[in-house]
Amino acid sequence: MDPRDNPYVKNKESKEKTWEYFTFNMTPAVANLAVLYKYINDVYVVEAEILNLLKSKLGQVTFKIDSLVLMDAPRSEIVVAGMKFETRVFVAATSSEAKPIFSGTGTMKLEGGGYSAIFSIPASAAVIPPGQRKGKQTYTITARVPKADGTFQEFRLQKSFEVVKPEIVVTSAAVQLLYAECGNDLNIDVPALGELYDPRVTADNAQVIQSKQSKKKFRVVPRAGAKTCRLTVATNTAGQLVQLGTLDYKVVPPPRPSLRVYVNNEPYNGVSPVPRTATVRIQVVPDNDFAKSLPEDARYFIDRAEVKVVKGLAGASTIGNLGNSKVAASPSITVDLTNYARTLQPGNVLYVQFNDIFRVNFQNKNVKENFSITELTFPITIGK
Repeated sequence: MDPRDNPYVKNKESKEKTWEYFTFNMTPAVANLAVLYKYINDVYVVEAEILNLLKSKLGQVTFKIDSLVLMDAPRSEIVVAGMKFETRVFVAATSSEAKPIFSGTGTMKLEGGGYSAIFSIPASAAVIPPGQRKGKQTYTITARVPKADGTFQEFRLQKSFEVVKPEIVVTSAAVQLLYAECGNDLNIDVPALGELYDPRVTADNAQVIQSKQSKKKFRVVPRAGAKTCRLTVATNTAGQLVQLGTLDYKVVPPPRPSLRVYVNNEPYNGVSPVPRTATVRIQVVPDNDFAKSLPEDARYFIDRAEVKVVKGLAGASTIGNLGNSKVAASPSITVDLTNYARTLQPGNVLYVQFNDIFRVNFQNKNVKENFSITELTFPITIGK
């Protein structure tokens, strides 16, 4: 109805506009599409009513059952993956003596006394070809209409709608990198789905732990030795798991900590003679960026520290066992040389040797760091 004929339009300027301009100007494209699809649906409904009216005028004898048509009116033919495609289906020119029986893809909700139905079909990203942004998803709907002789006439409708790949937004400390045997925290969101987003994330080379505080937060723990990790993101839509897309990551070992030697709290060069009364401290120092991004995984301990001494041409002999250090972000072992003063002479070489260094991850799992025996042995030259 043009604005000039519409009693609800009071504004003079609006009454002078055409129906098209008044209805669609300055309105979002999505809203305009929704209005157009509603009009299409309304036309189908009117057509069905007219055919029913004609049937009642013609009577049972002259009406041809093969003139029945199964029709559908989609709310939209473009759907974001993870959302529901909905279409209203009905049999044109049906009557109270011929109630159709509907079946088909997705879930069905009868309406209009059972003479029409709305089918809801989750849009799956699995139909989108690799490297593409959209794909076609087909659906089939069947209506069985009873005939006067007691048999049924079946109508089949096979159509398709377009599925658009939604954008998967990921935020993390290292967006394209995962550390092996560490709790890599990812926030995985699909803004286009809004409140409909009910994520399920799986991985091929990792354990995935969903946060109890937020459904969008996940902790990904790649297996030891894994080189890559593919995450599959899906959403639970109307009880069905609908795939949204995949995320590919490179998996690397976390950076090794550095080992630093201090004598009387000053950095030691490994060559200069050390007084027999000095205090030697060897400290494990984690990579700064790694410790900041994954502090729960950047904890360490020193396993079985020993003190050995070499005198002249004789082999090394153990003169002290220091045990293990505590688990800490930067653990250390301290050697008070005064405890060994009677044993040490100028020119002797004292060695502090670690059996291993372990990293402790967020699950309190001990992960052996890759150090050679040479790297775990620290020579101290004894002076006066």
